[in-house]
Amino acid sequence: MDDERLLDKKNRNIITNSIKILENNIDRYEKYDKNIKKKILYQSLEMNEYYMIRNLISCNILSYDKLYIEIKNDKIYCLTLDEYKYRKIEFIKQNINNLNKIEYYVGIKMEPGWIGCGMSYKVLINNFKNSNKNNITICEDDCKLPENFNDIYNKIIKYLEKQNYDIFVGVIADFDKNTKISKIEEVDGIMYIHINKFTSTVFNIYSRNICDTIIKWDHNNMDIINNTIDRYLQNIDLKIITTYPYYFDCINVQSTLWNVTFYDKMFFNSLKLLKQKIDLFFKNNK
Repeated sequence: MDDERLLDKKNRNIITNSIKILENNIDRYEKYDKNIKKKILYQSLEMNEYYMIRNLISCNILSYDKLYIEIKNDKIYCLTLDEYKYRKIEFIKQNINNLNKIEYYVGIKMEPGWIGCGMSYKVLINNFKNSNKNNITICEDDCKLPENFNDIYNKIIKYLEKQNYDIFVGVIADFDKNTKISKIEEVDGIMYIHINKFTSTVFNIYSRNICDTIIKWDHNNMDIINNTIDRYLQNIDLKIITTYPYYFDCINVQSTLWNVTFYDKMFFNSLKLLKQKIDLFFKNNK
């Protein structure tokens, strides 16, 4: 009981000090008009609320559905963590045109890290489900975008508008031997491969069809072999669309989850196996 009282006292002190800092920052803008002051107040309160709820979810005090994120039009959500800023710095160094399309989404930090990763997707997909958008693009902060990214991305989005799919996958890290190809077609110079399996969340486009499946992911299941968010999805037959070759890759930065820096060999092997499946598909469908 004494520990609980001490914790409550500490929390009250933290909140009180945060409010004082916020008030002092707002007072600095007294000389500006009231509309600007209101905007600063709103943004400050909004940010404080976001991080408070984020941290309470991390501590398993609040549920995933308590964190509100506005899903904006024509934005690509880049999953990042403030605790590992070096990854975001390397992502920005790519100097891709129209990086203003990127909306940085500070995910949920939990231990082990793969649980926090899964929870981050669960939170964002839940907000997407509650929006009126048809799809949401999510990349991770080690994603390497192609130099002609805007052209490729716009073509992919246009193609997906006419497809019934669950997830578009930009690159597959670990190619599942049980993968089956149901359709191959080339549109606007891009070869699209329709498959049933994937493992990777580097750069994906999620349709509304997949929302409930991702939201059902259980963060209390500590099976690291089968319950990382991508392995969880790999174990389900889905309507997946990818490309040959892959247009997305990884920047060589330290993973926040695994002791991995270089993904080149993984992606090379994955692409090789995909090509074998493509050749077999064409052979069987002459």
